[in-house]
Amino acid sequence: MPNTNEKKKETSDEFKKIAGIPNILGAIDGTYISIRKPKHKIRSTYVNRHHDCSITLQAICDAKKKFLDVFTGTPGKMHDARILQMSFIYKDQYLYEVCGSKFHILADSAYPLEENIITPFKDYGNLTVTEKQFNKNHSKTRVVIENTFGLLKGRFRQLLKLDFALTEKDANFVLACCVLHNMCSESDDIIITELPREEPQHIILADLNPRSLDARTKGMTKRLILSNSL
Repeated sequence: MPNTNEKKKETSDEFKKIAGIPNILGAIDGTYISIRKPKHKIRSTYVNRHHDCSITLQAICDAKKKFLDVFTGTPGKMHDARILQMSFIYKDQYLYEVCGSKFHILADSAYPLEENIITPFKDYGNLTVTEKQFNKNHSKTRVVIENTFGLLKGRFRQLLKLDFALTEKDANFVLACCVLHNMCSESDDIIITELPREEPQHIILADLNPRSLDARTKGMTKRLILSNSL
């Protein structure tokens, strides 16, 4: 993640060019990595909503489709919000240390709304014009992480189905591919093929489980400020 004021400004400026939302340091999402049933494990633990055995790769990328943070090895059955809570960037409060109160990352509705994690407005049919425009700009910006996953799997086709016996090897292989993806991106080794995007998880508000009510309140306030700035 960007760790200096100069790098943070450079990263957020690149994101702002996409749809005008300021102070973004990354976009976060999760994607399934299909695997064989791990040795000595129960298959149902790893079966995702597509009835496929998998682990989940959670990643944050920048506007140039480079990975900034990756976390993997968790069973595909686990929800994105739960994986976030387990990841080092969240539980060790590294995300807050990097973002402070000014910066944030973008996420879909599978994640908790907080000061440093901005999700779209829930659409119950009563959104204002400003809120609808924010959701449109949010989606246009956040899609960069889905495109990054598509590039990763298009570049390393073995990620379509890993055949290791241990989840540790699955995870290490995925992490290695993410590192190599960044190296290819830095060397302008561009690949045209992208795989189809996955459908987002559909959840209700009770599933989000943010750190606290105060964290969500700060997120709602910040999102309102961002939407009014567009």
